[in-house]
Amino acid sequence: AFQLSFKNYEYERLNFNAAATVNMQSEGNSLYTSGSGEASVEFNNINTEIGTIEVRTHSEEGKKVKINIDYSDETNRAYRRNIASVEAVNDCDKSFIIPCNASGKISSMKFRLTPENNDTVEIESIVINKPIPFRFSLIRILLILCIALLKYMLCDAPGFKKSFAESRVFCIRCARLVTFLFIAAAFALIIFQRSEGLENILNDFKSTSGNQITQEIVDAFEKGQTSLLDSVPEELINLDNPYDWSQRDGISYKWDHLMYDGKYYSYYGIASVIFLFLPYHIITGYYFPTQWAVFLFGALGIYFLYKLYMEYIGEFFKNLKISFVLTGLVMLETISGIWFCFPTTNFYEIAQTSGFLFCTSGFYFLLRSGVIGGRSINNKILALSSVLFSLAVLSRPTLALYCICALVFIYGGFKKA
Repeated sequence: AFQLSFKNYEYERLNFNAAATVNMQSEGNSLYTSGSGEASVEFNNINTEIGTIEVRTHSEEGKKVKINIDYSDETNRAYRRNIASVEAVNDCDKSFIIPCNASGKISSMKFRLTPENNDTVEIESIVINKPIPFRFSLIRILLILCIALLKYMLCDAPGFKKSFAESRVFCIRCARLVTFLFIAAAFALIIFQRSEGLENILNDFKSTSGNQITQEIVDAFEKGQTSLLDSVPEELINLDNPYDWSQRDGISYKWDHLMYDGKYYSYYGIASVIFLFLPYHIITGYYFPTQWAVFLFGALGIYFLYKLYMEYIGEFFKNLKISFVLTGLVMLETISGIWFCFPTTNFYEIAQTSGFLFCTSGFYFLLRSGVIGGRSINNKILALSSVLFSLAVLSRPTLALYCICALVFIYGGFKKA
């Protein structure tokens, strides 16, 4: 609902009479699909900034219509295909409108849909920069209130009023239960995004293909090389600027790969390949499934997040009430960005979850090493922490920022020693 709050977006209903259509016909103020195959509506010379897009549609036979949106903006004169999509449900207003995050003004826009089973789809209107509607739900507010009251009741019990130092074992057991529930929630998200649910999970581990991390880097390493096995087309190499999207039109290329010196490379971290995907393929001949790699790294990362937090509490906040300790743990594990990885398991999420695991475990052993706090420094644990931080960078290079933070603590430990 706040998408339009920060710029002066102009509300406009696009004129169908000025649009170029394919497999669509006009009746009254609406457009209707005609014939089979893909239908489209294209608007040129829009030249305005767009914050939201509303596509009001109705399907005669089905309950919903998926419309893919292409547009060109100030950074690319060619169409960015499938840059946004609307899955409009019949008579559901909130499904018609989506936010749009273009780079500057949009010059042209195309709406594409393919009706299923020769269904007739009506497009009543296309409106830009209309505020996204929101609805106040009394039931939702009452539910949140009940959860808050239940939490208050649990924390008000005598056992939760004791300090961490007074009832350390009880607090750790409760924290383990909380962490187990979060890991179970992560497992449920993995199951929900599987088309087969709980069925045939073992078949996932007999995959003969994979993605950039689970297969392409694995195959390259087994061949003794760091460049990927697929060759780069000569047409791509001979371009003036192969990184200009518009120049690559009509030329085959691998998406989201690095081309350097006439070869393809992957710029994603190799720690997960060395420790999981490569050994698994060598031993079994299959490629380790992406979704279960994301779950494995993510669940272990959640566990080490719990270990880090409890170590921190035990070192610096022993007199904190157990209710506050557990509330802090719930908040910490809830706001972790790792939850964006479980519902969508691509090779991006492998890099993120493996980096999350090595980073949280690195900080845990950094705290255990004694570089901060009252304990003496343990060089072996500190060395383990450093190795884990290096693996975090080998999983996702941007995590080098956390290594710089760790160096500050290590320097503090050096001064302490």
